[in-house]
Parts: sequence; C-alpha cells; structure tokens
Amino acid sequence: MLLERPVAGGTRRASSDPLPVAVQGVLRPMLKDPSSMMRAPRFLLLLVLALSIDAVAQAGTYQQTNGTIVDPLLYRPLLGGGVHPFAGAAGPAADLTGEDLSGADLLGADLAGAILLDASLSNALLGSADLSGADLTNADLTGANMSNVDLTGAIVTNADLTGALLPGVSGSGLVGVPAALPTGWLIVDGYLIGPEAVLPSAELAGAMLAGVDLDGVVLTNANLAGADLAGASLVGANLIGANLGGASLVGADLSNAQLGSTSLAGADLTSATLTNAIVTFVDLTGATLELADLTGSQLTGAKSSGLVGVPTALPTDWQILNGYLVGPGARLSFANLAGADLSGTDLSGAVLDHAMLSGTNLAGANLVDADLLAADLLGASLAGADLSGAQLGSSTLVGADLTGALLVNAVVTNADLTMAILTDADLTGAVLDGVAGSGVVGTPTALPAPWQLLGGYLLGPGAFLPDADLSGFALAGLDLTNAALDHAILVGADLAGTLLAGANLLGADLTGASLVAADLAGAQLGNVVLNGADLTSANVTGANATNVDFTNATIALADFTSTLLTGAVSSGLVGTPAVLPIEWRLVNGHLVGPGAVLPGADLSGAALDGMDLSNAVLTNANLAGANLNGTDLSGSDMLGANVAGANLGGANLRFVVDLSLVVGAALYDLDTDFTGTGFDPVAAGWTLLGPPAPVPSLGSLGLALLAAAAIVAALRRVPAQATS
Repeated sequence: MLLERPVAGGTRRASSDPLPVAVQGVLRPMLKDPSSMMRAPRFLLLLVLALSIDAVAQAGTYQQTNGTIVDPLLYRPLLGGGVHPFAGAAGPAADLTGEDLSGADLLGADLAGAILLDASLSNALLGSADLSGADLTNADLTGANMSNVDLTGAIVTNADLTGALLPGVSGSGLVGVPAALPTGWLIVDGYLIGPEAVLPSAELAGAMLAGVDLDGVVLTNANLAGADLAGASLVGANLIGANLGGASLVGADLSNAQLGSTSLAGADLTSATLTNAIVTFVDLTGATLELADLTGSQLTGAKSSGLVGVPTALPTDWQILNGYLVGPGARLSFANLAGADLSGTDLSGAVLDHAMLSGTNLAGANLVDADLLAADLLGASLAGADLSGAQLGSSTLVGADLTGALLVNAVVTNADLTMAILTDADLTGAVLDGVAGSGVVGTPTALPAPWQLLGGYLLGPGAFLPDADLSGFALAGLDLTNAALDHAILVGADLAGTLLAGANLLGADLTGASLVAADLAGAQLGNVVLNGADLTSANVTGANATNVDFTNATIALADFTSTLLTGAVSSGLVGTPAVLPIEWRLVNGHLVGPGAVLPGADLSGAALDGMDLSNAVLTNANLAGANLNGTDLSGSDMLGANVAGANLGGANLRFVVDLSLVVGAALYDLDTDFTGTGFDPVAAGWTLLGPPAPVPSLGSLGLALLAAAAIVAALRRVPAQATS
C-alpha cells in the first residue's frame, strides 16, 4: 500500500514495502528469471542506480523565500554535497520537531513559523533563510552558517548557537535565552547583537553595550539615546539616522562608520576614533570631543554649538571656534561668531543663515555657495573673499569691506549695503533686487545689467532707496522698475525715459523733475509732489496718483488710463493728455473728477454737466455761470464757492459740506437733491427753473394751413432741382 505525505508544493509518496520501490523494480524480474542474475555486472549497475534513484526520491523538499521549491534536500557543499537523507518536507510553518537536518543545504529556505523544537541543524547552510517566528527551542545550531538569516520574533530558548556564523542576521523581538551564542554575541532586550548584525530601528535606549564588538552592524534609525557604548568597536557600522543623543562613546572606535544624519547631541566622544567616518549632517550640539580623532572624516552639514574639549585631529580645513565646528559645508545657523578671525577659512557651502558675524574677519575666505541669508555682517571684513553663488538675501552688510570681493552670481536680494566698500568688487550676474545701497564707497569692477552706481547709490530694478536724495541726478533711461523710492528727494532730477513701472514713490518730491516719456505704469505715486514736473508723453496707466500735487505740471500726451486721481491737486496744467481716466476732464488747466482738490479753482462758465464731482474740494472755487446740470456733487466741500448763475438743475447735492456758505445765487429745479445739507434755496435767493413752455395748440384749421404751406414750399423747390 502506498501512503501520501503532504510536502511544500505537492505530495510525496512513501512505500510501506520493506524494500525500496526502485529496488523492487530491479529485483522482481530477476527473481522470476534466476538466470538473469548470472549477468552480474549489469545487475550490480542496475542495483546501484535503483538505490540512487530511491535516495533522491525519498529526500525531503523545502521552499525558498522566493517561492522556489527545492527538491531534493542536499548536504551543504562543504560537507561533500550529495543527497541529504532527510525524507520530510520543510517549508513555512512546517513541523520539524526533532528532525535531523545537520549539514543540510537550506540556503534561502522559507521556514517562517516552522517548529524546529529539538531539531538538529548543526553545520547546516541557512544563509538568507527565513526563520522569523520559528520555534528553535533546544535546537542544535552549532557551526551553522546563518549569514543574513531572518530571526525576527523567533523562539531561541536553550538553542545552541556555538560557533554559528551570524553576519547580517536580523534578530529582533527574540523570545527566550539561548544555551550558547557565538563569541562576541549577546542578546539585549530581545535583540541579537554582534558584528554585522542587522538591527534597523532597534529600540536600545540606555542599553549597556560597553566594549561590545559591533563592527559592520546596521543600526539605521535606531534609538541608542543614553546607551553605554564606551570602548565599543563600531568600525564600518551603519548608524545613519540613529539617535545617539547623550550616549557614551568614550574610547569607541567609529572609524569608517556611516553616521549621516545621526544625532550625537550631548554625546561623549572623548578619545573616540572617527577616522574616515562619514559624519555628514550630524547633530553634535553640546557633544564632548576631547581627544577625539576625526582625521579624514566627512563633516559636511555637521551642526554644532557648545562643543566641549579639543580633538586630537580634525579633517583638513576644519577648526573649532567658539564651540563650533567650522569648515566647508558646516551648519552654523544662528551661530555667534562675531569678531572671530576666519580669514582665509574655507566655508564653501556652509550654512550661516542668521549668523552673527558683525566685525568678523572673513578676508580671503572661501564662501562660494554659502548660505548667509539674514546674516549680520555689520562692519565685517570680506576683502578678497569669494562669495560667488552665495545666498546673501536680507543680510546686513552695512559698512562691510568688500574690496576686491567676488560676488559673481551671488543672490543679494533685500540685503543692506549702506556705506559698504565695493572698491574693485565683482558683482557680475549678481541678483540685487531690493538692495539698499546708499553711501556706497568705491567703484566695483562690474555690476549686473542694468545696475549703476551713481553718487554712492546702487540704482537698478527693485533698488531700495527710501528717503534717498537724488536731486538733480541724471537718471534718464535707467531701469528703476519696482524700485522703492518712497519719500525720496528727486527735485529737478532727469528721469526722461526712465522705467519706473511698479515703483514706490509715495511721498517723493519730484518738483521740476523731467519725466518725459517715463514709464510710471502701476507706480505708487500717492502724495507725490509733481509741481512743475514735465510728464510729456509719460505712461501713468494704472498708477495710484492719489493726493498728487500736479500744480503747473506739463501733461501733454500723457496716458492716464485707469489712473487713480482721487485727491489730485492741480492748477496751471500745461498741455492736453492723450487719455484721462473715466469721469475725469481737463478744464481750464485743472484735473476735474471725483475727489479732485480744486480750492480757488476758476471754473466759471465751465461745462461740467453730468460729471462726477463727488467728494471734490471746491472751497472758494469760482463756479459762476458753470453748467452743473445733473452733476454729482455729493459729499463735496463748497465752502465759499461762487455759484452765481450756475445751473444746478437736477444736481446731486446730498451731504455737500458748507453749502449754506456758498456765494451767489444759483439756478436749481425740482430734481436738485439737497438731502443732508439743511440748505434752503428759497431763503438763499436761488432761482427755481420752471417747467418747459407748453407748445400752443393749432387746432384743425391751423394744421390745415401748416400743411398747405409745406406743399407750396415743396413745389417751389422742384424747378430748382430740375435745372441743376
């Protein structure tokens, strides 16, 4: 009778016959024909072949972690290879209690959750096998090659791992205590720890690992805060992203270790060896480096402050200054290095944003691509320094010495260069938008187009020059787009053809300035004084010109499309603009429209009918005889205005200020709105306009006579037309 036993990936048959099936197949014909046994050589060959076939057929099977079914089970090559006598099936969750798998080749076997209670796996080849969750209680693993094995969550109670090879083993969440471990290995908090162990994200905070051999260990993102690793060997260890804050690494060997993005804040590295270690972007805040050896280590991006002690050696171009590690690529945000001597120092790529560097000597320093955003460099010496590609946005360089400095392609946006020394400085390709540059000393060898240095002022698009005194300056044709010139003094300045689109000129004094063909589109001109200025052909479209003083200005052919002119003061204007905003007109040399400021303006006899003069200032204005029929004067101030004979029929006078104090008697009608004024036109002697005179009725006879007259007139025209 044949029995079936389940195996991974199928079934295997096992015979109940005392002789192997293959052997029976050879012997039965011979027993029927004894003479065939005389052919001994052939018989022996068949017998050996049958026994070999049966051995293969009876060998066990196992499943690799990639799903491949391996059949048969073999001896590990180092033991000579060949078919292993194990006749069972090995696979996930297999029950292999007490099985003898010694010397078996189980490379990559999937034994997750398998029961290996009392099993013998001595000298077995288990490389890359999955034993996660397996029960290895009392298992014999002596001499087994377990490199890269996954033992996560395995039960190892009383298991014997004497002499086992464990490089690359993943052992976390282990249950129980083994009877023996290989030399140099231990279990701490359920983790199998030793050289080349793989323990990513291990929770080993406060662990006692002093003197342990952890060469080549993988502890990426592990938590080792406060751990005792004094004297531990971590040569070539991978600690990327690990937390070693407050850990003791006194005398530890971390040579060639990977420490990128590791936290070593407050760690004690006294006498530690970090030769050729990769310590990029490490946090060393408050760490102790007394007698530490960092020869050849990579410190790019290292963050440090409050360092304690003096190392025996640092990488080339690095130094400790004021408790900071200073060198190329150092992270020194908010560092206080004021007054320090960093002349000639290599700080290329260093992060020094918001650093305090006032009075610091950085002469000849290499600051290529350094981040100096919002750094305080007040009075610093940067003579001969290389700042090519550096980020200097919003930095303070007031009074800084940049003689001969290279600022090629540097980003200097919104920096303050007031009174800076730029003698022979090279600013080719530098971005200077928003730069405050007044009182600048010296002449640079190059400035980015279209910037210029005139009279100590850096002038260009986006220049920041509030309150600058540029009176009489020749600025014709300059690009000052989006420049900040609020409250600047530009009296008599030549700005002909100058680009001032989007510029902030709030409160600036441009008395007598030439703005011929200047571009002021979208500019902020609120409260600007343009008294006597020449705006011939200027583009003022979309500008905010509220409360501007245009007195005696020339505005011939100027374009005021969509310009805000509320509060504009004007008189004596010269020329006719090409375009004015809707609701605005040029009347007798005045800009007239809603909110216009026209005190004392002579608008006598002007045709202002239907206009919007709401909220206008018309105090003491002369409106005598003006046509204001249907005009909106609501909210306007008419104190002392002369309205004698003015036509205010249908005018909107709602809430006019001081209407009762106007001079003269105007004309009004029943549609004139006096709401909110308290004004009595009758008492003021104003004349009420009567309704239109009615057309007299002709009657039937009159209509007949009118028709006859029309016919006679028509007949008289006929000969004249024919003659022509």
